[in-house]
Amino acid sequence: MKHESFCIEFASSLALMLLELNAELLELADEASNVTAELSVVELERAC
Repeated sequence: MKHESFCIEFASSLALMLLELNAELLELADEASNVTAELSVVELERAC
């Protein structure tokens, strides 16, 4: 029984860490797209 509860606790902790990592990756992707958009604006300003 202890083994089962350890596995459940471990799996729950791992799932939580993966959810947090996913949220961080989504934030980074959003920031990267914002940076790309800003760079595009700068490139357009330079071209004009």
